Amino acid sequence: MGLLWGTLTGHGRPFTLIGMLKKLVMLAALIVAFGTLSIPASSASSAPSLTCNIQPSSDDIFSSGFCGTNVGASSYGVVFWLQGASGSATYTWTYPAGYTVESGSCTSTSDLCVFDGVSANAEDVSLTVSVAVHVGGTTTSYSDTAFMSAVCGDFFC
Repeated sequence: MGLLWGTLTGHGRPFTLIGMLKKLVMLAALIVAFGTLSIPASSASSAPSLTCNIQPSSDDIFSSGFCGTNVGASSYGVVFWLQGASGSATYTWTYPAGYTVESGSCTSTSDLCVFDGVSANAEDVSLTVSVAVHVGGTTTSYSDTAFMSAVCGDFFC
């Protein structure tokens, strides 16, 4: 009956589908329980980082330094988010011309820069965004790149 109905290596006892499902439910419960715990501000990373996420995608994870997608689509939404800025920060966003920016983002008061309708039709697209963060008398710059592989219709070419 294959691996699912086989014997656990080294334990000599068979496992059943019901036993596996019980263990998966317990594992899921632990993940949910620990996933909802909040991290105290003192232990959170204090260094800001510019992150990005592309939708559609198989996840909602924001990545620093580079982000991509494994889902082919005729157009994408790309979000750049400066995480971890403290104090009364202001922002200066820099990005290439020719992209549609969501209203209210990419401003001096927004830690988000959102692009709608980014097309990768027939050619790869690399969208690099930079932000200068001004806090008090200090300015620090960050950049991140979103990469979308060429698509033909809704599939990668």
